[in-house]
Amino acid sequence: MKKLFTVFLLLPYFLCTAQTSGIDNYMGEGCFRFEGKVLNCPEDGFAMEMVIQDYISQHYETIYVKNGVFKAEIPITDVQDIFLAYCDEGTLTFFSFPEDIIVMEYDYENPSGSVKLYGKSEARNRELELCVLLSGFAAENPISDIRRITTNPMAGKAMKIEAANKYYDARIQVITDYEKDNGSFPLIDKFKADAYFETCQAVLAGGSYLLPEVHCADFRYDYYGIDYSTFRISSIYRHYLEYLFFDRFVSPFAYSVSDSKEESDISTIESEYFFALSQIRNVPIRDWYITIRCLADFPGSDAEAMKSVYEHFKSICGNSKYIAALTSLYDDIQKFNKASEAPDFRLLNEKGEYVSLSDFKGQIVYLDFWGTYCGACINQFKNFDSKFHQKYRMQNIVHIYICFEKDEKKWKKAIEEYGLQGVNLIVTERARESSVYNNYTITSFPHYTLIGKNGKVYKNGCESPAEMLNSTGNSLDRLLKVDF
Repeated sequence: MKKLFTVFLLLPYFLCTAQTSGIDNYMGEGCFRFEGKVLNCPEDGFAMEMVIQDYISQHYETIYVKNGVFKAEIPITDVQDIFLAYCDEGTLTFFSFPEDIIVMEYDYENPSGSVKLYGKSEARNRELELCVLLSGFAAENPISDIRRITTNPMAGKAMKIEAANKYYDARIQVITDYEKDNGSFPLIDKFKADAYFETCQAVLAGGSYLLPEVHCADFRYDYYGIDYSTFRISSIYRHYLEYLFFDRFVSPFAYSVSDSKEESDISTIESEYFFALSQIRNVPIRDWYITIRCLADFPGSDAEAMKSVYEHFKSICGNSKYIAALTSLYDDIQKFNKASEAPDFRLLNEKGEYVSLSDFKGQIVYLDFWGTYCGACINQFKNFDSKFHQKYRMQNIVHIYICFEKDEKKWKKAIEEYGLQGVNLIVTERARESSVYNNYTITSFPHYTLIGKNGKVYKNGCESPAEMLNSTGNSLDRLLKVDF
């Protein structure tokens, strides 16, 4: 390695708590079978959309229903949470694992009131029945309502904690009542952990100082501890850890640096990387966290810092899938950075007219990639876009919103609902199958790219409208100084 870093620890390690046993039978690579029937199915059939979580990504499956029946074999690794949109208004969240079989039945004319899931055993039937009950609970008690309260600067600490604990107590009551009436089953702890850590994540959005006040019906769960078993079976817990680690690792700490590199010269991505190395004692979780942060932060990072982190991590990470994902992104970014022109595209606007990026050569272009389901994107639209446009109203900047959405009606409704003032374009292909998504090395939404008047990329993975408003010397300000 070109540079060596020694980290002096200022915070205690994130310790690994006691692990529960009995989950190894659910682990491994394979497929699960998803099949069933739909009463009163439309004659021409329809499609259900499924999102399967994984450790560092998620993948999508379309389940086609014809003549009222469906059947699919779906790849999966270990125990993973699954989101299923099975009709216009009906959604389910459940989980599966390799060699699992899930049978679904419902009436198309009364979806939410008739849906049932079945498995291969009585115990699995109980797990799936509880999943259906909790999906109904989530529909009536959206966790986003709690997050809105905990992030509201006008709400006091007592109000935030009361709202969070009311939600947790109600959710855990559904679980404990079901267990009492129907008996336990192997993965009952997953349901209890999900209830606790989903609440913790909503609370963490308002500040980590609130975490000690969250109710917990099970003493095994610690909001600052690490439980590897829970990590392996709960995407909710993994999302919580991601937010928790990121919240903690932005604190400053000391380095001893060779090659005469000054402490002030250490980039953000290097700081996050070496802090994670020093603070997370559980190696599989450490490598997972570093991977997802690099996948998020490599676009837009300083090239030298990115290379330093990539080469060091590649030498110590034992997970070949993580390294393969990072290598693919790293290679794509290298190619992208060498391109003389920003990758062109030709997409439809809301009027049905084709628009190309090259149409705007000679103007600074701000590309805003988003999805109708993306909460972070919508937050930007509602709270910052109009202020962003107001700040740069005299600079003749073209704001191009590129939405990844197969349903044009939903896209047009969102344009109107959020008042998107700019050029609105749509990609109806699946994101990861789209040349636009891949050409701009997008890994998640929202994603922003800044293009100069010469048609060349100034920064891929640049700041959001909120960050543009709240920082001095941001990428757009710097570009405006040099790109007359």
